[in-house]
Amino acid sequence: MHVTFVDICWTLFSSNTTYDFCRWVAHSHGGSAVGVPSAFARKLNVAAYRLTGVDYLRRMLLHNLKGMTRDEIDELANRFCTEYLAGRKVDEVWQLLPPHDEVILLSSTLDVIASAVSASFGFGRHLSSRLAFDNNGICLGSIEYDAAGRKQELLDGVVGAYSIFTDNLSDLALIAGSDHAVVAVYGNEGRWSKALQRAGVDINKIKFVYARTTRY
Repeated sequence: MHVTFVDICWTLFSSNTTYDFCRWVAHSHGGSAVGVPSAFARKLNVAAYRLTGVDYLRRMLLHNLKGMTRDEIDELANRFCTEYLAGRKVDEVWQLLPPHDEVILLSSTLDVIASAVSASFGFGRHLSSRLAFDNNGICLGSIEYDAAGRKQELLDGVVGAYSIFTDNLSDLALIAGSDHAVVAVYGNEGRWSKALQRAGVDINKIKFVYARTTRY
């Protein structure tokens, strides 16, 4: 069966859903949520990630979930989808999606968010990072499994012929193996063209979608 893998952050929605969910949870609980990081903070975080493999902004924001139960977080994730993400769809991408039962969400976002997106918007399966909980179902405020840059590991026993929707340069290997790809571009088409050329990917199977928001 042909399937379509679809990324969530910056592909389906103009949102880093992990960052935004953690901020939204803090705000909804009356806390002082961290705002959208500045361009300088993002650059520092990217540089640190390349050196250490640690997303320090995400690590900090995940503390907003620490101590909550799985049920509490699931309920908040469902509300986040309807109250926040529903208004941030990348319409140009949604117009190209196949029937939702042919879609597998493939994202490095948290599993609680991927599950809520799947349920709220009518998709089938989801593969994602996993939030850590203790034996009593209490969130530890950390990641148990991080899918960032490792999505290929999630596909054992899944892949036949497939298409992919993504905005991530780290998905080049998945794009190369696909029969069709939709790439959401945030002002970086030149970088994409060079990366695809270096990877020997047939540009004719790529459809670029030009997002109208700023990525953060």
